[in-house]
Amino acid sequence: MLKRNRDATLAEAPPAKRTRPNQLDLLSSLSDEVILHILSFLPITSLSICQRISHRFHVLAGDSALWKRKYYSRWVWPRFRRAQHLRESGLLANGVNFGQRSSKWVGHEHLIENPQRTNWKKQYRLRHNWSKGLCRLTEVEVAQPLIPTVLVKLYKSVAFTADSSHGLRAWSTKDMKVCLASIALHPVTNADSEPAIPTAIAVGPYSITPNLFELAIGYETGDISLYTFNPSTWRFSHHLSYSATSYGAISALAFSSGYILALSQNQTLSLFRLSSNLESQSGESTLAPLQLITSLKASNILAPLSLSIRTSSSDVIAAVAYSFSQIGCGWSIGLQELRLNQQGDILGSRLATTIDSQFTEGPFNTLSDTEHLFKSHSTSARPKAKGAVTAFLTPSLSYTRPPTSLSYSHPYLLASHADNTLTMYLVVSTSRSLTIKTGGRLWGHTSSVSGVQVSDRGKAVSVSAQGDDIRIWELEDVVSTHRTSRRPRQSESSVQVNPENIKTQQTLSKLDKRGQMRNDDAKFIFEDVSHTLAKIRGVVGFDDEQVVVLREHDLGSQLLDCYDFT
Repeated sequence: MLKRNRDATLAEAPPAKRTRPNQLDLLSSLSDEVILHILSFLPITSLSICQRISHRFHVLAGDSALWKRKYYSRWVWPRFRRAQHLRESGLLANGVNFGQRSSKWVGHEHLIENPQRTNWKKQYRLRHNWSKGLCRLTEVEVAQPLIPTVLVKLYKSVAFTADSSHGLRAWSTKDMKVCLASIALHPVTNADSEPAIPTAIAVGPYSITPNLFELAIGYETGDISLYTFNPSTWRFSHHLSYSATSYGAISALAFSSGYILALSQNQTLSLFRLSSNLESQSGESTLAPLQLITSLKASNILAPLSLSIRTSSSDVIAAVAYSFSQIGCGWSIGLQELRLNQQGDILGSRLATTIDSQFTEGPFNTLSDTEHLFKSHSTSARPKAKGAVTAFLTPSLSYTRPPTSLSYSHPYLLASHADNTLTMYLVVSTSRSLTIKTGGRLWGHTSSVSGVQVSDRGKAVSVSAQGDDIRIWELEDVVSTHRTSRRPRQSESSVQVNPENIKTQQTLSKLDKRGQMRNDDAKFIFEDVSHTLAKIRGVVGFDDEQVVVLREHDLGSQLLDCYDFT
């Protein structure tokens, strides 16, 4: 065999150093202010590439003020543009009117409260990942088999769990493998030989010290315990326990602004108030025992339901959303509000249902002629003129089965159903009236929806019953789409959560086109799919950075899954 000539090999080798043409560097002589102005016109993809040019461009292309303008143009301005007064103010014709006033950051005011500490590039990446459903999945085992269902609540990046064996625990969503703090449960009427079984949990800001968290735990015995959690020292403190055994087990709780709204098993809705006692022996502010403000007995409240408490400039509003069955239109949703003044005095109670809105044709409209016809047809028997045609109305939204879950955060009221859909209602609450506008159907899931949660900023998260589909909804976009079209485009209604570290699709791609594969591969694939399906109980909670859900392992243990979008 002939050998290759060494001289020929050296001749074909590339030169040791690339020779670059003598070009004039026009950017190095420019000031940082000028370069920042040039970079502000680049798209996001080009801006990210510029950060890899040099150390100087890495700093300039990552400037916080530059990404703040990008964030405003992409996420804040489209939302502000939908305001009703926009065309009257003339801002639409002037383009993107970037400003520092909080009125122009509608829905994002919390980001400009302390702009020096806000990482705007991180906020842009976070918002982008939400819009695409990109996240990382981590899980932690919170309970072993033969343990009742664990109660979980997410509040400000801390997941709180409560169960009869481990008590009350706190987990950081940034590191789910480590338990930050724990404390035993303290019911009043619990026997020493039997474990305390919690049935409801609620979290909110501490009424005395806002930088602390306040937790309310409801028990099977009807008791309520209050705890505080210090996020700086990672410690729990037990404050008080209240006995309400005559009402039965606590099935739902809501906590906010020093008020607790509790629903017991015998359908009794109770509103409590927390008051501070400044005359304690230690000289520190402590909480006095719970004060029962009012108690209402319900006659037809069925699960699922949703409790909420919100405050305005002059009122405190406690609300309960529930489902009920009505002859002629199937299952409907009711909403009752209790209004109080700042001193805790009851101002009145109001009730609204979705019965009328289920007969309305247009989405998210006020009372229409169809509703008035339905009311007059059902309440009066006036003689009709000759030649008049009797209209037999059928509901535009009719459900033969109860909703699988309810979530209410003013003004959004969401219900999930077993027919793969959700229904969104808009609640209008004024000082004189309470109404529920016509609901709109939301499509996107391919199986029954088991749970849904909504925030007051117009974002919602829903989970399928099989656990293989978690979707994110931007309700403001849905409302604007419904107003312009009766049949919104399905692709823009929701975004599916796709964890980057889950390779289920890659695992399924091992299947041959003809369906032939090795027996060991088949066993692995089908075990992986069965581990994912039919395990998620529902949405536990979500905030600006993550979604937390609770699911069961095949062996019976309960796992806490955190979908991190950072």
